Amino acid sequence: ATKMPPKKGETPAVDDTFKRVDLAVGDAKTLILALRASETEVCSKACDALERFADTSDRNKLELITSGILEPVVKLLASPVPTLRNQSSLCLSTLLAHIEARQALHKSGLPYLEAVLQLVGPDQSVISQENACVILDRLASEYVHRADIIKAGLLPPVVALLASQTAEVKRAAIRLLHRLLDEFDARATLHSLNALPSIVAMLDTDFGELQRTALGCIAKAAKNADNLAALVELGVLEKLIAFVAAKENRTSHVQGLAALCALLAEPSAVARISAVVTSGKDKEAPPAPLATLLGFITPSCEEAVQLGALACVARAATSPANRAIFMEFKAETILIARLVSDDPKAPFPPAVVAAACKALAALCKSRPNSEVLGNNFGIQKLGRLLVHESEDVVGAACAALAVALEQTPSNRKLVVEADIAPRIIALAGEARVETKAVAASCIGSLAQSEFSRHAVKPAAIDGLIAALATEDSVLQYEALRALAVFARDADSRAHLYNDGNALKAVAALLLRNDPNVVRAACLFVCACADDAAGCLARLTELGALTTLHGLAQITTPFSNAYIAAAYKTLHDSSLTTKFALTGVLDVFDHITDGFYDAGKLTAPPPPLQKLSQLAVDAGRPVLLINIAKPEAIAPTPDPQVEQKATKSGKTKTEKVLSASTQGHEAKSPAPWTVPVDTALSALVARVQSEIIPVEGAGARAARLAMLVSECTGGSVPLASVSDYELDTAQIKKTLGSNVIPVGLIKRGSYRVRALLFKFLAAHLDLPCVLQRAEYGCCFNVVHLPDPFVVDVMHAPGRLVPLSGQALTASFWDKHPC
Repeated sequence: ATKMPPKKGETPAVDDTFKRVDLAVGDAKTLILALRASETEVCSKACDALERFADTSDRNKLELITSGILEPVVKLLASPVPTLRNQSSLCLSTLLAHIEARQALHKSGLPYLEAVLQLVGPDQSVISQENACVILDRLASEYVHRADIIKAGLLPPVVALLASQTAEVKRAAIRLLHRLLDEFDARATLHSLNALPSIVAMLDTDFGELQRTALGCIAKAAKNADNLAALVELGVLEKLIAFVAAKENRTSHVQGLAALCALLAEPSAVARISAVVTSGKDKEAPPAPLATLLGFITPSCEEAVQLGALACVARAATSPANRAIFMEFKAETILIARLVSDDPKAPFPPAVVAAACKALAALCKSRPNSEVLGNNFGIQKLGRLLVHESEDVVGAACAALAVALEQTPSNRKLVVEADIAPRIIALAGEARVETKAVAASCIGSLAQSEFSRHAVKPAAIDGLIAALATEDSVLQYEALRALAVFARDADSRAHLYNDGNALKAVAALLLRNDPNVVRAACLFVCACADDAAGCLARLTELGALTTLHGLAQITTPFSNAYIAAAYKTLHDSSLTTKFALTGVLDVFDHITDGFYDAGKLTAPPPPLQKLSQLAVDAGRPVLLINIAKPEAIAPTPDPQVEQKATKSGKTKTEKVLSASTQGHEAKSPAPWTVPVDTALSALVARVQSEIIPVEGAGARAARLAMLVSECTGGSVPLASVSDYELDTAQIKKTLGSNVIPVGLIKRGSYRVRALLFKFLAAHLDLPCVLQRAEYGCCFNVVHLPDPFVVDVMHAPGRLVPLSGQALTASFWDKHPC
């Protein structure tokens, strides 16, 4: 209607309402301010424009983030207006595609998770639900956000959205869940939320993306034992095999087999799918699901499907029970057929061949399966693959051979007969490091049988020695293990001893900062137990005993049992070293020619030749036992890896030896002979003629003590013991050496007499222990069968019951004559 003009004399009415103004906004910062407006339309348009601006480029996203868009957008997530909630959630999801936005949001302290929690509720629009899931999905790409999402209690409402009737919401929810299942807490909660049936149901949809994401969720969920058992009970194993067998699911076959591979970790899984389900007397039973799975390992299937099926076999074959089931289904024969093509012009894909080798390696961990491999020409085919052009195939074939040879001796014979051994030996020196390691393992397995061991040495030993010089710890470990097997053989030990580098490398590897390498080196030492005069003596010279002695004294991450065994092997191989370090020789330790006692030490004693070349000093003499004919020996080189004791850790004897060594080494490399003790030989003859006829072990022990005392100065009062130490100084001066044959000492104290008694007791079959105490005091304990301490000094022939007493320097003070 036309507005009438005011009457004459009336005041015109004033229109004070705000008139609509259309503004052109020229920058994003102004639009961000508009997000705080009270008018819904203004906020809506600003939010829509900002979302489109952010979606254009990452640079735009960064501009909006630095301009402070996060706070108003997060605030709008809780708006009472559904449109604003939808638009703000879409805008935030677009922004969070950039890592800077995710990081800024995490540091902001804004209550964004609380707001998103409301958006995924059942009373929200499907747009808000979908946008909220996308927001969380993008946040969940990083661990810190995944942990926050789970802690905020968002997992239950997300699981509830899996049952949504809207495909877009369901897709967003399953994608988010797939990310969250990377976390242990999410997997542990999944079963209690009853989410598994909803996930499995998605396999029946027509949407490939939903199927593949659901399969990924199944694979991740199966890492949890409760989820794994529940999935098996839901029949997912059979469902997955049928799913992969269906051609319409072709685009999801790889994901289906990956999920199946994860489920096969359940102990009963293979047994379950190996059962044949009968459907009636008149109907033919369908093949067991396991047979269907093995049927995927054929050239007619796509390569990806074959690889997935082979991965399933390798995963399931970790269980001995499963390996037995696979053997019933002739899995080994199927795998052998995938190694080498009958048509040279159409070879199998290298990835499939390598995967078949890995599956065979898993199966052959059981001897029956390994025997099937050998009986069906599998060994020969694996041997042919050792010259394959693909390094992956060569490595996988060698690894399968390593397992098959370890388990089955007959396979070792097949390797020799098929002339595969030379190629294995070549791989130990030519291939990449990983293959070298498994080749070394193969050689170690071949060395376990005498027939194959003789067929591969000495070339195999030389290759293994070369492997020790590498820096790869896995290769060193396998090479040491293999050499430990060879070391059981006398000829092989001789080869190792004569090689200039083998034993040096072993001694050096005992210092390796790798527990497996140290353990393998210890195994090698123990394997040389029967070669005391050869390999063990050389290892001791090279410092191996010193190294093991140090490792045994400290807490290490290594296996102390292996270190202790190797240490015992080395010091028991040399009674000289054992007595120097431990101060004890047991009843079974019989002193033989060449034994010498340089006193109590904290490191292995120097070679006797070197001790004989030192300048004569005032220290205790080196007592020598040797009645054998003289034999010239070459000069002994100084140990190159001797570990010097600290000043505070050296004993008095060691200080004397150390000081004497400096500047007094022998200048002439002339051959040296061990002095022969003719006086001791005469004493042995007296023992055999005078004491052996004595009846009774106790009587013989007493008579021997009196004979020892008679030859070394007779009975000595406690107050005069120190006088008997002086006689050796004159003998050393006369001989011009610190080394004194013990038979030359006519006035001997505790140490001389106890050593003589121990040596002569072996000629009488007297069970005697030699034990060192402090201040040079030594004791003999005979077992008759109870232990008695033999007095060879003060009342020769007296036997004092030990009765659990400590053998210290004050023992005879407590037991006077």
